[in-house]
Amino acid sequence: MRKLMALILIISLGLIFPSCGDNAETGSIPSGGGQITSLKSIVGLSDEEIISGLTLFKKAAQMVQAERYAITPQQAVDYGIGSVLSGGGSSPDENTPEAWLAMYNEYQSKFVEKEQIPILYGVDAVHGHNNVYGATIFPHNIGLGAARNPELISQIGQAVSREVSATGLNWNFAPAVSVVQDIRWGRTYESFGESAELQRLFVSPYVKAFQENGIIATAKHFIADGGTEWVENRPYKIDQGNAVLSDEELREIHLPGYIEAINAGVDSIMISFSSLNGEKMHGNKAMISDFLKNELGFQGIVISDWEALHQLPGKFEDQVVACVNAGVDMLMEPNMWKEAINAIINGVSKGRISMDRVDDAVRRILRVKRKYNILNNPIADGNAKDLYSDAHRELARR
Repeated sequence: MRKLMALILIISLGLIFPSCGDNAETGSIPSGGGQITSLKSIVGLSDEEIISGLTLFKKAAQMVQAERYAITPQQAVDYGIGSVLSGGGSSPDENTPEAWLAMYNEYQSKFVEKEQIPILYGVDAVHGHNNVYGATIFPHNIGLGAARNPELISQIGQAVSREVSATGLNWNFAPAVSVVQDIRWGRTYESFGESAELQRLFVSPYVKAFQENGIIATAKHFIADGGTEWVENRPYKIDQGNAVLSDEELREIHLPGYIEAINAGVDSIMISFSSLNGEKMHGNKAMISDFLKNELGFQGIVISDWEALHQLPGKFEDQVVACVNAGVDMLMEPNMWKEAINAIINGVSKGRISMDRVDDAVRRILRVKRKYNILNNPIADGNAKDLYSDAHRELARR
C-alpha cells in the first residue's frame, strides 16, 4: 500500500517525465523536465522513490559541481545542479561573513522557491575558513601534526566548523590525508606528517569535529598523493605526479588514514590528481569502485578534484565517461558544468555509462543531503559573531 501511495505521490508531483532528448546535446534546459513540486513531500519519500522519479537530465545535474563565479542562482535551479563551490579566492563582491551567508541563502532560496532539490556548497577551509575576510586563521596541518595533540585537532576542527557554518556553507574539502614522503612535494604543508601513525592520530578527531557540527568533511586526496616521486623537469605541477608503490606499501603507509576517516563516518572522499603506478587516479576503477567502495565499504560521495578529469585520455566526453565509470559520483567542473551534464547524459544514451552507475551516484548524494538536513531545511541562519572570536584567536595561538 505504501509503495502504491508513493507512486501516486510521485506522479502527482510531476516527477516522472520523458527524457530530455536533443536538449542534452545543446546544453539547453529540458522543457518541464524533472521539476519537483514539493520539498516537504520529497522528505517523506525514500531516496529510491526520489531517484525513480528523476529524469536523466536531473540525475546528471545532481552529479555536477559548478563554481559560484560560473553559475548564477537562477541557472543553478534551472538546471538542478547538485552542488556549488567557492574555490581559492572565490568570494562574494563584499567579502564579509554576512555577504557569504546572503550569497549561500540566495542560491538555496531559489531551490526552495522552485521546490527543487537544494545544493551542497563546498569550500576549502584548510587552515581556518581562509576564503573569508575576518575568519580565524589556524596553522596548516604540518604544524598541527608537529603538536601531536589529537584534542587540539578536535578543538580546532570544532572552531573552524562553527566559522564555516556561520557563513551558511555545509561542505569542507578537508582534511588532507596525505602521508608526505618527499618534502619537495607541493602540498607538504597540508600533510600532518610523514608517517601513517600521524594520520591515525588526527584524521578521526578532525572528521568528527566537523561532521558533528553539521559540516561535511572530505578525506583527500585518494590515494597516495603524498607518495609521488620527485622528477626533475617534470611535465606536471609540483603537487601532482606518480606514486610507484607495492600493495604492501600502499596499505601500510597511505591507507590507514582513510580507514580512520571511514570508521569516523566521513561523508566524502576526494580523488587525487596524481597517478598510482602509472594510472591516473581519476580513471582508476580498481581503486575507487572495487577497493574504496566495495572492499572498504565507503558509502559517501566520491568527488573529483578541480578539473582533474581533464588529464584523462580522449575528448571531454571520453574523460567524463571514464571518470564516472571509475566510480566518481560528483564532478568538480567549475567552468564546464553544462558540458559535464551533457557528457553524462550522452554517455548513458550511448550505452557507455549504465543507469545503475548514475543511480548509485545520485543515491550517495541524496543520502548525504538528507543526513545534513539539506532536503527540508536548506536556509542557513549563521551568526557572524562566530568568526574571529576571542576563544578562536586564543586557540589559534596555542
